[in-house]
Amino acid sequence: MTGRRRERTGLDDESCRAHALLVAKMRRFLAVVVELEPGAPELLMEAALLLERNGVPGCHPFQVTRPDGCVELGYAKSRWAVELYRWLLTDSCVPERHRQRMQAVLLGFGAESIDSMEAAWRLMWTA
Repeated sequence: MTGRRRERTGLDDESCRAHALLVAKMRRFLAVVVELEPGAPELLMEAALLLERNGVPGCHPFQVTRPDGCVELGYAKSRWAVELYRWLLTDSCVPERHRQRMQAVLLGFGAESIDSMEAAWRLMWTA
């Protein structure tokens, strides 16, 4: 992989493989590896190929397009995790505080980490 490509997507083989292993070993249900701005199909293809090449048994590459047009690519343990993540990103009926909690669980954060994030959010909301 050339340095130029690394600059374009911010990805490299080593970081993709590390994310894939975390998912395959069930440390998290999914891992978002990169977020790409809309209107860059060549970068999307480049990133998708890199994820495909660096996947490991027990994880599957995925991509989700957010309502703002940005595309998130990563690895998932199972299809239901991607479906749940896509729903969290695209359904405006999900209350924001619940959306953030469920995303944190899917991304592998534990209860203590989520409690800490909530404490920080409360400070921001009351400031």
